[in-house]
Amino acid sequence: MLRQNVLKIGILALIISSSAACNIYAQSSAKEAVEKGIELDRSKKYDEAIAEYSKAIELDPKNEHAYVNRAYDYSKKGNLDQAIVDNSTAIKINPKNANTYFYRANNYRKKGDFDKAITDFSEVIKINPQDVMAYFSRGWTYSAKGDLDQAIADYSKAIEFDPKSDKAYFMRGGAYRKKANLNQAIADYSEVIKINPQDTRAYSSRCSVFLVKGDLDQAIVDCGKAIALDPKNDDAYSFLGNAYNDQQKYDQAILYLTKAVELDPEFANAYASRGYAYYKKGNYAKAISDCARAIELNPNDATSYYNRAFAYYSQKEYGKAWNDVRKAEKLGLKVDQKFVETLKQFIA
Repeated sequence: MLRQNVLKIGILALIISSSAACNIYAQSSAKEAVEKGIELDRSKKYDEAIAEYSKAIELDPKNEHAYVNRAYDYSKKGNLDQAIVDNSTAIKINPKNANTYFYRANNYRKKGDFDKAITDFSEVIKINPQDVMAYFSRGWTYSAKGDLDQAIADYSKAIEFDPKSDKAYFMRGGAYRKKANLNQAIADYSEVIKINPQDTRAYSSRCSVFLVKGDLDQAIVDCGKAIALDPKNDDAYSFLGNAYNDQQKYDQAILYLTKAVELDPEFANAYASRGYAYYKKGNYAKAISDCARAIELNPNDATSYYNRAFAYYSQKEYGKAWNDVRKAEKLGLKVDQKFVETLKQFIA
């Protein structure tokens, strides 16, 4: 009887030992598969990497890194739903890994599911209250939702923890601009330039704010600096053209707006602004052509309909002018009723 018990214990110990050895072997093999996947990721061979991570998961279903890395590859391939599934599994395995919440938040953000993204970014902040990128990313998401006050609050927290974060200043400047807090927007863009004097976007963005404020000379200076830093900055050329339009220097406006559309043939606002400049110079055919292109690119551009109406009127094409005025009104633009009454006389 004693021998039988000893034999049973020995067999049990052998089974446990063998099972443990198998687990160790499986975990080791899974680790090797993950490492192969990482190497494949470096070569952007995402399908092959996914196969390696899947092999690792089959060997070791609790391998957090395999799920996280496979989620990354699914995200790179545009399969956001599967990426989120893998992120979520990794979170179940390790609920304290802030990075995985961050990755899942970004996948939710890419899907346009901003509320879930904000929830995950908030979880990152709960785990690491000084995570600059979490505040920055949550601020971006709030801004995308249209909650500019909360976006500004998050960008400000990012700046608090990293006073040299030019990205946070830049994005906060954009949020202030949308809220029409133009002085604070200028201050933030100026801070970006102080941190990074080579940031062409900061100059062109500050130029756009000076345009809104009516400070055309300063707008021209800033856009000139933006173009000097990056001769392919299409926004800077467009803003510069708008500044010259406002100064009634239409030849210069056309010059810079033409450069903008050369750099970006689908730049609707640049076509619209150049169309206005051509109209003011009396070149109605080119004005109509540019306004038509702007409308083609942005069918809700009420101003281009309105400007084209004036060009048609100047060419005595009153029916077309009438149609464009009515379209501009339907899109919500407040039109000159005297112009409307004048048109009525010609189409009656």
